Amino acid sequence: MKENLIRTQGIKLAKKFAEDVLSKERWFSDLERGRLYDLLLLTGSVVQGGKDKISDLDLFLLMPLKVQKGYKLRPIYEYDYNGVKVEVSNVTSEKLISDQFTKNHVYGGKIL
Repeated sequence: MKENLIRTQGIKLAKKFAEDVLSKERWFSDLERGRLYDLLLLTGSVVQGGKDKISDLDLFLLMPLKVQKGYKLRPIYEYDYNGVKVEVSNVTSEKLISDQFTKNHVYGGKIL
């Protein structure tokens, strides 16, 4: 029960952070306006229903490498939002595809 409450609070906090802070960052609003990123993903202990209070939020921003290079984005952006540490990590689409190939090779599976 407690894990579900923490997860729900974390999701609400992440949405509020995206509205209050992230959408006002020029680098992110440019990406958003141009629909240049593929996915903004909440991850980490909050998603897993961590047993403690929300100590941090981890967000992965997925986009092609050429977009990251073109906008000269840093790998990680860190924020303090309402006393909670928030990390936005820029992850390339190519990295996820490469990871899938590697895992499928190891486990003998097929590429989706």
